[in-house]
Amino acid sequence: MFAPQGPEPKFIQVHPNILTRGHTRKFNTERMLNALQDRKVALVLNVSPRADIPLGAGCRTIGIEYKHAPLPDGKKIDHSLVTRLIYKVIHEVQNGLNVVVHCNAGRNRTFLVVVPAIATLTGRPTSVVLPEIAAIRPRLLANPVFEDFVVNWEVK
Repeated sequence: MFAPQGPEPKFIQVHPNILTRGHTRKFNTERMLNALQDRKVALVLNVSPRADIPLGAGCRTIGIEYKHAPLPDGKKIDHSLVTRLIYKVIHEVQNGLNVVVHCNAGRNRTFLVVVPAIATLTGRPTSVVLPEIAAIRPRLLANPVFEDFVVNWEVK
């Protein structure tokens, strides 16, 4: 058997159980699946407009949940959907599982979900969590509507 070709997928770890990145399409599917298994990922949450069909199929064959929940990067937010995604991430992490959340650039949609999830998991306001994550992943939340949602997230 040949080793998978192409670049090694990189992830940004923003929480002990939460990894982020941009799109996955440029990576060899087998290489990406190996990287996910190496990191013991249980859920890949893709919030970009396009599903990565080969990765989704590959994830399912090795027991990794792949969820495609496209979020538009615009002036409106589906609050109900975003809240469900935030709590999906929280649920997985509370069960000790690792999660990858990604969109196209790994900036707006990704952190619309990730920042409130981490704030809730750690019991800290997003005003504290946001600069900590920005130190790891600069230039996040370039969409002011998304930033407003995150800043106003109330930890329950």
